[in-house]
Amino acid sequence: MFTGIFIDDDERDFKYAESMSIAGDPGLSISILRPDIAFVEIADHIRREKPDLLALDFRLDEVLLGDAPNRYKAGPLAQLLRDYATESPADDFPIILVSHEQKVRDFYNPDLTSHDLFDRIYEKEYLGRSGTQKEIMSLITGYKKIIQFIGKDGLLVNLLDLNPEYCHAINEQFIIDISQFRAPHQVSRYVLKNIIDRVGVLLDINSVLAKLGLNHASTDIEQLKEVLRHNKIHYTGAFSEGWERWWAFRLDDFGQSLCGVSLGDLTAEEKVNCLKGKLKLELKPATSRWTNASSAYFAFACASCNMPTELDFSVEAYDPLPFDFIEKKRVCWKCLQTGEYKEKNLKVSQNDRFIANKVENGQISEESEE
Repeated sequence: MFTGIFIDDDERDFKYAESMSIAGDPGLSISILRPDIAFVEIADHIRREKPDLLALDFRLDEVLLGDAPNRYKAGPLAQLLRDYATESPADDFPIILVSHEQKVRDFYNPDLTSHDLFDRIYEKEYLGRSGTQKEIMSLITGYKKIIQFIGKDGLLVNLLDLNPEYCHAINEQFIIDISQFRAPHQVSRYVLKNIIDRVGVLLDINSVLAKLGLNHASTDIEQLKEVLRHNKIHYTGAFSEGWERWWAFRLDDFGQSLCGVSLGDLTAEEKVNCLKGKLKLELKPATSRWTNASSAYFAFACASCNMPTELDFSVEAYDPLPFDFIEKKRVCWKCLQTGEYKEKNLKVSQNDRFIANKVENGQISEESEE
């Protein structure tokens, strides 16, 4: 049984510790710790307990008991614990930030050093959901795997369950960086931010469907996933229990072997005809949100609506990338037209701002493209 600590200064929220607890083997047992002792003392207490997980309320200074010295927020406490972990890597553990406040997601930016302390952020109301619980357990087991291999040769190969001959798919600088990290939380954040959370080496299901030219409403999507798993396209490395991902290069190889040509050279209709003929599955081709046609060469999923999108009717999002194996985000013209991309906090790259303005202002429309 894994153990976790939930720190909150509001008794009304102690119920969320129970919702985070997971029965079974290995399972997760969560204990409650109130921040009513001095800052350093509470950090030392956590260090002695050696939990497998720490959940920190975003604000630890809202409910004060008398002269309780708990006038601090989650960031400084997480920083001190991360410093301890650098000295004792084997005792490192995932730290998640929890809050009632939706706005904390807007505030939270994993690219800032002070925010890079947390592996994930969750709204408290969602902590009991099965998807959230899978992610939390995956963080715990992911850390165990990192601790097992950190400081050893082949760290990334072992973490990702990657055949060494395919290491060329990952930027050399990334491999060098990760081999130099001293603490598991440094490795965790690097892998989550650049591999798990980004389309590139790995694909989420929206990107898989886009590259295969498939309509999301296709009847046999789950059966298709089983075919992909059978062909070892499914990612099985660190954090895979919480985040379903697929190897991009293996999907490309699979498509090439199945259809005889690169998937990028086929329209959605042609891809689906090939897949239906070879796999005997009930599948439908995706249609362009702009032209409503299945004759499009879909290459990626729109970063806003997640629908299959073609290069010709999309714009580049502002998306500074640290590594060239990460796919740049793009926004389809339909999301520009409706303005829905703004709800995802996406911004258009300056390179494509001119064409984006025309779409947003109605100077370019579906009718004008006919």
